[in-house]
Amino acid sequence: MTIPLANPGRWVARDGEPWLLERFGESHILFNTASNDTHVLNALAIATLEALRGAPATLAELFDRLDLDSDDAEVAQAYPRLLRELDLLGLIQPVDA
Repeated sequence: MTIPLANPGRWVARDGEPWLLERFGESHILFNTASNDTHVLNALAIATLEALRGAPATLAELFDRLDLDSDDAEVAQAYPRLLRELDLLGLIQPVDA
């Protein structure tokens, strides 16, 4: 497995922030009712949010939950960036192990 380790140990979706979600073709529009922010996300971002709503997960656990190929160099580089972007948007957060 070639997953980079420069990320927090575990991630989780932010609790108590209800989201309204609509799909438009390949894009998803997510409205965060707590922050009044609207985000345009792809299917992988939505699947990540759904996976993290159930329980915290490490990067490796997310690769398993979402059936991502950690040996694919492009995926192994892009997915941690997606997690950081979701964190910056206030949709997920790092948690202690």
